[in-house]
Amino acid sequence: MKMLQENLENAIRKMLSVIKPTEASFVDFDLTPIDKDEYYMSISYVVPDDSPILKVKTSPRVYDDLRMRWNEEMKKNLKHFFNVKVIITSTGLNSESWYKQQLNR
Repeated sequence: MKMLQENLENAIRKMLSVIKPTEASFVDFDLTPIDKDEYYMSISYVVPDDSPILKVKTSPRVYDDLRMRWNEEMKKNLKHFFNVKVIITSTGLNSESWYKQQLNR
């Protein structure tokens, strides 16, 4: 049975509080339906302002490895828990202060 997108998004938000990367304060995302049980997903990993992870962004190879690892884990968990396939179209890694500033724009 297909889960309504709003219910799926709420369930994912709850799940993310438990399965988010340990370095992240929280994870924000957007889902866009493609087909039955298949979605495009954009993700923003938000980390504390003083996180050493933010320095990783200056090293593209290390940043790409980290991002890919986190994204693969996300896709695997969503498939396992909700039986939905996601195609991650974009990934961001942001500090809490920058993220909050963007929300207030």
